[in-house]
Amino acid sequence: MKQKIVIKLHMDCEKCRNKALKTAAEVKGVVSVALEGDDKDRVCVTGDNIDTVCLANMLKKKFNDVTILSVEEVKNKTAEEKKKEEDKKKEEEKKKMMEACHDVLYHSCNTCKSSNCHGYHHK
Repeated sequence: MKQKIVIKLHMDCEKCRNKALKTAAEVKGVVSVALEGDDKDRVCVTGDNIDTVCLANMLKKKFNDVTILSVEEVKNKTAEEKKKEEDKKKEEEKKKMMEACHDVLYHSCNTCKSSNCHGYHHK
């Protein structure tokens, strides 16, 4: 089972953050580790069949304050969900392109307020 675990730690400096990432990465099943939060005080760990207690205990050996904030299953997106996301992105790109074309073709010149000028006659 693929899962995402978020653990809050008390980390004051960059050295502590690197130590936390390195420690979390050593746990069996961990695929990726990252820092989250405004203060970068949360370690986000993703992987397969991670022993949450083992992870917390390893971090507790090196950090005083360890709090497990969430443990959730990460579901893989189905082909249909991926296709919907791609279609949505394509539709958004198409809309942006249409708006850009509309702006170029139909907006008037800011200097002379003419809809035919487009700023070409002003230097």
